[in-house]
Amino acid sequence: MISLADFGPPPDLGCGAAIFGSPHQLYLIHSQERTSMADNPEFYRARADEERRNGDAALLDNVRDRCRRAEKAWDDMASRAERTQILRAAREAAPPGGERMMIGTPSMVPAE
Repeated sequence: MISLADFGPPPDLGCGAAIFGSPHQLYLIHSQERTSMADNPEFYRARADEERRNGDAALLDNVRDRCRRAEKAWDDMASRAERTQILRAAREAAPPGGERMMIGTPSMVPAE
């Protein structure tokens, strides 16, 4: 049975996060940090850039197409993560009293 100790100590990524594991199983550990990969548009943009480079280096058309699809998917996830951060910040900054932000509008409206 393989244990995490077999992979050695996890590298420090700063801000309390570390990645460890084998090439096929990576684990991201956060300590006291609220941000996760799902909340981090930079993580998604980095993956999109990696897929863009892979697509540019691909010799086969089907591999190039797969990389382009993956790049678009990572870019879409980054856009959603950015939108989520904006909406979360607006929600947290909203004054108490039942006001909420309408999706797609920059202003606050009373809750119904």
